[in-house]
Amino acid sequence: RYVHVFYEAMIIFFRKHYPHYSLIYGFFIKFAINLRASMSLAKRFVKNIFPHKKPSAIASLHYDNLIVISPNPKEITPHVDINAASRIEWNDIKDALMPKGINFVVIDNRACDYQDIIRFICKNANSGTFFATYLSEANRVIYPKMN
Repeated sequence: RYVHVFYEAMIIFFRKHYPHYSLIYGFFIKFAINLRASMSLAKRFVKNIFPHKKPSAIASLHYDNLIVISPNPKEITPHVDINAASRIEWNDIKDALMPKGINFVVIDNRACDYQDIIRFICKNANSGTFFATYLSEANRVIYPKMN
């Protein structure tokens, strides 16, 4: 309903402010407005038929080679598959390049400051590894595949 009202308002606006345009030009403007309205309605119809299911954070963080950098990795357990994870101290990895075969790293924001986290991610950006940050204050893992 909102889409229909919005596009009708666009046609009224066009008629009011641009009455001097030729009929042919006006026809194309009205056609474009109606086409866009139809596309919006079709998109909404398709979304209702095929609803998009967002993956849960827990399901999407099950990786084969996962590293958790945290002073308390058990706190992150509900968010990642901690059984598959290796716990590493920040001082052991902060200056190193990411070992081959590691495909996901979760860094607790209490393990180091944000500048060090960003520097570490930038240094290892081309390693094919996904990086996530655990925010202890919010009890959330922020990662690149969030929807």
